[in-house]
Amino acid sequence: MRNRGFIATAVLFIVAGISCGGGQRIEIGSIYEMVAAPVDRVEITSPILTGEAARLTVKGIFEDACTVLDRYITAIEGGTVDITVYAKRSISGCDAAPTPFEGNYYLSGLASGVYTVRVNDDDTLTVELAVVQSSGADPVGTECEETRLGFDPESVVFPDTVMEGQDLTISVNALAPDTCTTFSGIDAAVEGTGIVLSINGQSCRLASACQEILQYVPVEQRILGLARGVYAVFINGTNVGVVRVLEVSQCAVSLAPVAAVGAPASIREGESCVVTVSGSMPENFSLAPFAEARTEGAVAITLEMYGCAEDPSGNTPFETSYGLSGLAAGTWVIGVNDMASAAVAVLPACERRFASIEFADIYSSLWESGNGQEVPVGTPIDAVVGGTFPNGCFGFDGFEYVLEGTTIALNAMALYCSGVCGDKPVDFRETYTILGLGPGHYTITINTAWTFEFDVVE
Repeated sequence: MRNRGFIATAVLFIVAGISCGGGQRIEIGSIYEMVAAPVDRVEITSPILTGEAARLTVKGIFEDACTVLDRYITAIEGGTVDITVYAKRSISGCDAAPTPFEGNYYLSGLASGVYTVRVNDDDTLTVELAVVQSSGADPVGTECEETRLGFDPESVVFPDTVMEGQDLTISVNALAPDTCTTFSGIDAAVEGTGIVLSINGQSCRLASACQEILQYVPVEQRILGLARGVYAVFINGTNVGVVRVLEVSQCAVSLAPVAAVGAPASIREGESCVVTVSGSMPENFSLAPFAEARTEGAVAITLEMYGCAEDPSGNTPFETSYGLSGLAAGTWVIGVNDMASAAVAVLPACERRFASIEFADIYSSLWESGNGQEVPVGTPIDAVVGGTFPNGCFGFDGFEYVLEGTTIALNAMALYCSGVCGDKPVDFRETYTILGLGPGHYTITINTAWTFEFDVVE
């Protein structure tokens, strides 16, 4: 394999019945050039945990409909990851027709830290990627220990009054200070008239320094079975407020006056259906937890309100939401307090399966296959797959990556969602880059059918 670098000029391919870039079939006599894709927008999933792949999305507009995205060439130096995005364009050309494009690229194997990802050597096309040490991980050179996380006092939310028998839900944003620290759980206890929460994390100190990046982790804790009384709430030893638990007889309880119910027009089986409920109620009342009852094709939701201080006064709007799970395929009518309703169509669940790939390869430059090659430690290994989905019911759904010793299993996945999809075939070409491999002889198998070998050397 050649050393990586940026290629500023177009590279010409004259093809006569051979394959290029992992066996992609090109018509006999075709002439193509590889050019830097005119990317004008980039997005990335961040933060990610070590062992996960970051998905970089690039977007732009081709000048014609004959140009297509082809491949990504990766170079990494220190905390900067440079990615050159190439497109394949026919020399014969075609009529001008501005054509939007979008492509996804998957990057894995980065150690914990904060990276600058730059596309096409353009400083205006940069995004920050934070890689956080995953909880429970114990890579070589890592020492992990339990730690106490901070929290954002402004994010603490819980009702000031509940009725006996209700669950108390406390929401808060936990704070992890650096890329070596992750949230691991909450210890909760009721001690006399105190509700005591401790937010725990795990800190895995690598041989390299951890980088400071504050992570906000939204968490919730439910407290069950509180007896009547007044309780102080403590988080990490700090008093964040008081909650009163009253007998039902001390409170006025009635159905909340619901004005509207909203629900998505359709969801897939297995997804949660988030229902929004709005209306108005006395300003000194609170909403009780939802209760539901189901019959075939219908969900009856009850939403009560209660006031435990004084007579109802004033009027204030409210909007709240409730998640329904486990709805079978079909049409469901969702009603709240027999006052308002909405309908949602539950479509059959999507199926995740191996993508039907027509070509695959590993490479390290614009023209060389990496199969059977030697690469220095630190060289990114790119795996490319491609093919054609029969219609729009199929979509590419990322990769599954497993490394055991020097054996790599890489599965390119597709998502099949039944429905009205049309018969137009959909081409796909996806790249997965692997970083951080140590010395050794590696075998990589893609979708159990395509096998390549390469050596990583000092």
